Amino acid sequence: MNILFNGKILLESGIRNIKNLSKRYDKAKIYFHQDLDGVTTALAMKNYLENNGIDVVDSEIIQYGDKEFAIKKPSAKGDIMPVLVDFAHGKPMFVIHTDHHDKQIGAEKIASTSFRPSRSNVETISQVVSPSDIFPNEDIKMISTVDSADFVNMGIKPEEVMRYVFQLDKEKELSKNKKLMALVTNKLLLAYKNKPKFLERLVLDSTPSLLNIYQNIIRLAKEEGYVSPDIMKSNLEKYIETQKESDNVSYLEDYGIIAQYGGGALFKPGAYDRYVPFKNFPNANFLVIAWPLGLLQASCNPFKANRELKGVNLGEIAQDVLKVFETPLKDKMITIDSVKYFAEKNKSFDEDSVGFNFTDMIAMFENTDNGVQGLDNPPEGVPEDYTTERWEKAIKKVMDKPYSKLSEKEVKALKILKVSGWDMIQANSGGHKCITNISGLQYFGKEGNVFLKEMSKEFVKQLKLKINSNNLNEDIKKIINENGDSKFNDIYDKLWDKMLSTVCRKYTKDKAKAEDFCQNGFIKVYQNLNKFDGKGSIDAWVSRVIRNNILDELRKKKISFTNGKSEYNLDNVKDTVTEPEESRYTIDEIKKVLPKLSKSYKKVFELYYFENLKHKEIAEELGISENTSKTNLMKAKKKIKELLSKK
Repeated sequence: MNILFNGKILLESGIRNIKNLSKRYDKAKIYFHQDLDGVTTALAMKNYLENNGIDVVDSEIIQYGDKEFAIKKPSAKGDIMPVLVDFAHGKPMFVIHTDHHDKQIGAEKIASTSFRPSRSNVETISQVVSPSDIFPNEDIKMISTVDSADFVNMGIKPEEVMRYVFQLDKEKELSKNKKLMALVTNKLLLAYKNKPKFLERLVLDSTPSLLNIYQNIIRLAKEEGYVSPDIMKSNLEKYIETQKESDNVSYLEDYGIIAQYGGGALFKPGAYDRYVPFKNFPNANFLVIAWPLGLLQASCNPFKANRELKGVNLGEIAQDVLKVFETPLKDKMITIDSVKYFAEKNKSFDEDSVGFNFTDMIAMFENTDNGVQGLDNPPEGVPEDYTTERWEKAIKKVMDKPYSKLSEKEVKALKILKVSGWDMIQANSGGHKCITNISGLQYFGKEGNVFLKEMSKEFVKQLKLKINSNNLNEDIKKIINENGDSKFNDIYDKLWDKMLSTVCRKYTKDKAKAEDFCQNGFIKVYQNLNKFDGKGSIDAWVSRVIRNNILDELRKKKISFTNGKSEYNLDNVKDTVTEPEESRYTIDEIKKVLPKLSKSYKKVFELYYFENLKHKEIAEELGISENTSKTNLMKAKKKIKELLSKK
């Protein structure tokens, strides 16, 4: 966890220059994420600031999506210090920013974006930043358990997480009662979180203690006339039964996969709970759920031992799924005016809101493959002296205005700027091996739901393939010396579809040719199966054998230096000049002149063509930028052509 102060990194043990901050500001407002970790982190930060002479006078929730752009700008006087906690998207308005995620966007260019993950943000504020513990250690343990969904290690069952009512059981140990009270606190907090100013009042009224937070929740619910815990308990019980019979929920028992579309009937207070699928199907290993608003989520069963099923990484599977749709996603273009419109459509948005501005746009897409297209070149029809810098300044001025105040001409200017559907999804998605999401499809319009349903099916398919491969890998040593035919048939049946989509189709757009590649590759697998020693993943080994076999086939053919005209799609970069069709050379011819290239040109060329790496992968391998990789490849090809044309 890093802490940012005015764009500069702060010490992990205390906030550097806190004394100077207390001289500059005597008041602060805390913005926080609307969950248990967000509320408790805000409380811990409030305690820390007040111990340093800064009075916390206000708080406000901030949520990913359009809500984060609807928060109000700080006063021009700057008398109240804005502080952001437990949120991954930074903004220049914040003086202090803390978070525990491993990916952060929106900080100023001079700020560090290297965040050390931790189980909860409150854990770091309470036990690292503060010179003395703010929350009791047993509270921190429960908050971190809830935030990381690490229930199995605490022996927590789904019905305990879903409880709305807490009653002290004198026959149980005090620690058990405290654990159940903490879980009920979380459940009630989530149930009431969208009530106006509910969470803000909790932060301002509570002390750093789960017991005090629980007491305040009960008090506020009675004062404001919220739906009682007993009614919500009844609604949840009915929801659980309804979901058992829902046509939108299916359980693939052989694979332990729950596939679900939508959340069901969510209208009754307290009915929905994210863990209901695992309550209904306790033996499940995974849940894949498609939300109609444009979100695909996948997660492991947090109540089951060994939930990190060996060899299955949901984050990697998400990327495998996206690769299947790479071409249509890259063909799909989304204009920036629509991005700004969706970002600012929240009902609480007004002229005082921070909005989705130029800095947000750059931060969102700066790490994608192509970024914002159309920004680095002035549009057609402008005077010759109209520079790129002038164009960017004009766009910045437009982006920094509310969408509702834009003229037709300004909206038209934003329509010139575009991002691909591929980059949109990569910018909005994330996760790790036990929970991941594919997000951003809400920007696709009506096509978004079509993509969503197909991606959901593909995710289940890829997950099944991975489970098959994992099971095969576990048994491979047992059958390695058995009859080769039966062993090969197992591999062939379980890995064919995956190898075809993730390996062979990368080398050709022609399905028939891809199938030929796959068939020939599996022949090599059959011939070399006795060389697999059981180390590593069987599907990784098969993938390597098939890929190398394809490259061997391609070495016997011709490589074209013409962009888009190579029969086997080897040249997929867009920074090459068009060459005549006859500019074709064999691999052997090229290898003879490779030693005459500089080391940097030669290495990029070999990694791109012979190792089939993408520019992003080459950049990581060589420690260079993607643009440098592209430039070196272009220069390498130009030099090779010059050398071969002299012969």
